[in-house]
Amino acid sequence: MISTTRPQATMFLTRLTLENTSPRQWSDHHAMHNTVMNVFSGIAGDSKRQQGNILYRTVFTSENPHLLIQSTMQPTNIPSDSAIITIPENAWHLPTGTLVVGQATYQPIARNRNNRKVTVRSMEESKEWACNKMTAAALTEMTVIDHQRHRTNARSRNPQHPETTIHVDNITFIATIANSEEFEEFRLRGLGRGKNYGCGLITAIPS
Repeated sequence: MISTTRPQATMFLTRLTLENTSPRQWSDHHAMHNTVMNVFSGIAGDSKRQQGNILYRTVFTSENPHLLIQSTMQPTNIPSDSAIITIPENAWHLPTGTLVVGQATYQPIARNRNNRKVTVRSMEESKEWACNKMTAAALTEMTVIDHQRHRTNARSRNPQHPETTIHVDNITFIATIANSEEFEEFRLRGLGRGKNYGCGLITAIPS
């Protein structure tokens, strides 16, 4: 498991609009990753996402698609039409027994450990996998009320595979927190793989 830095006082949620950027920013997960990382300064190299506990998702709306970014590092380079919300620790902490409405964004893939083959789970298999992960310690009485799947493509330097595809699932759920500390840690480290490319973010508010 990747070591994370538990927030001492605040978390940040950033709503990042990309209205003035090229369409590629919305369809190329490599370009999207670079866009998100450029929002932050002060940490160089590949460890920026881990050190800043940076997770994000693309929010597809008919009028104004945008990025929702969660981090323990405050963004410093955002457009004027974007917004940063500072979440105090007492608002980040949701006590055990709290009924919540949440969303989880994750990569619906399965890896064969023997031959490293990667397969995309069906919608039903994907939902079951996500629910099992989140109810293993953090949540209970979980019900999925919406499930959607998107995919993004990116150019690859590998001539045999000129384009790479990432499938991204997003579920909306209702659940009860079974372990508040585990749920905080779970939201901090994210769900599943593909965190560099818009997967892993879990958000929740009291119902």
